[in-house]
Amino acid sequence: MAGLMDASTAAQTGLGIAAQYATSTPTTTYPSYVSSAAQSPTQMDYAGYTPTTPMATITAPDYTMSAGSAPTYQGLMGQDYNALQKALYDPAAIAAETAYKQGYNNLNNNMGARGLYGSSIMQNQAANGLDFQYQNQLRTAAANAAAQRYGMMQTDLNQQNSFNKDLYGMGLGRESGMNQYGLNKAAQQMTQNSNVWQSQNTEAQRAQNYAQQKQAYQLQQQEAQRNWANQQQYEQYQYKLAQNQWAEAQRTARINEGLALAGGGNAQLQTNNAYDLAQQQMSNQQSAGYMGAAGTVLGGLLSNQGQSAMSSLYGTISGWLGGDTSGDYTYGDFSGESDWADYWSDYE
Repeated sequence: MAGLMDASTAAQTGLGIAAQYATSTPTTTYPSYVSSAAQSPTQMDYAGYTPTTPMATITAPDYTMSAGSAPTYQGLMGQDYNALQKALYDPAAIAAETAYKQGYNNLNNNMGARGLYGSSIMQNQAANGLDFQYQNQLRTAAANAAAQRYGMMQTDLNQQNSFNKDLYGMGLGRESGMNQYGLNKAAQQMTQNSNVWQSQNTEAQRAQNYAQQKQAYQLQQQEAQRNWANQQQYEQYQYKLAQNQWAEAQRTARINEGLALAGGGNAQLQTNNAYDLAQQQMSNQQSAGYMGAAGTVLGGLLSNQGQSAMSSLYGTISGWLGGDTSGDYTYGDFSGESDWADYWSDYE
């Protein structure tokens, strides 16, 4: 088994390890990125708008006079009162004439039988009896016919006046009905127009509310999508930042491991050099105060040569961190962990 690594080799080896990890990528794999919300917000179409059925309008029927034209008054026998009077007079006149003729025949027979035919007695009876009565009957028949005619005419006139009055009233009622119909139709049309306008206004408000709600819904979905995308980018940023910090921590830890090894070797080297110099000085000095001289020499070495060695170490590390990885290190090639294993095996 080979001997232990000496101080100089340990220092150089530690510096090589530090240089290797300063420029290499950590071998430990950082966890892959996992999104907290891998799926984007669901985008749904807003429900379609269904308009209200338009209000139906009703047309009022036109006014119709179902009774037709007003009737015309028809008087008795078509207002032919002459024919009425003649019809009333003729029967009485015929009866009077028949009685008159029968009376003359009786008078002639009676006077002829008595031998008085053509006498003054016969003429007197004919004039004062038969003729007078006959004329009275004719006048009575004419008077009765005229009286009945005028009575009928008065009745007919009264009836015509009543008919005209009723007809006028019917006309007024019909005009009033037509006027009332016109007023009702106008009021109905006004009410219907108001209802139609209200219905259309309500529908317009519903459509406007729908459009505003749809716009708000779409903006909400767009905002949710934008927030999700921003969150994804921010999470990836945080992931990259943490990954870089982790890699830097890994690299720093390994550099520190190499520097710790290099620092330990350098300190041992200084101690060994100081010891050799002290032994050499003590061998040349045979005085009782050689320990003080050795202490003085040792202090000088630590203050001068030790400081020079540490300055060289810090310069080399500063070169790595500044981009120059060559430094003063020329010992071996430590490009991979397998090389380190081979190197360390020489000292086992």
